[in-house]
Amino acid sequence: MTFYPPPGQDPADQPPAPQGQPYQARPYGQQPGQQPYGQQPYGQQPYGPPGAMPPQPYNPYPAQQQGNGLAVAALVCGLVGLLIANFILGPLAIVFGAIGRGRAKRGASNGGMATAGIVLGIVDIALFIILLAVVTNRGFVY
Repeated sequence: MTFYPPPGQDPADQPPAPQGQPYQARPYGQQPGQQPYGQQPYGQQPYGPPGAMPPQPYNPYPAQQQGNGLAVAALVCGLVGLLIANFILGPLAIVFGAIGRGRAKRGASNGGMATAGIVLGIVDIALFIILLAVVTNRGFVY
């Protein structure tokens, strides 16, 4: 393997390699006397004095809020209950919304969704009662 001197240097200016020892090339950019590949010299502590706390890692992302899936479920049940199965989905929306509001008071997100789910659940039940009254009073003619 042949090593060439850097551009701008004359090959005759290079000191001859000592006899009996193979020529060792330094890694690119390494200065004479510098430890290769970022290694610490023998006996030197790499992180500070013994007993010191290690450095804290940097977290670029803020802590995320705890989700509130029951609030979302309440809203979905309330919205779908306006169209179909309002006698089932209305009470489910109220129950999920009440639990979701409790979680929102303890720090979870989506408290507004839980409230909207409760309101829509009440509307679902009222709609079911109105439709039931219309049907039983022969409001629909088959």
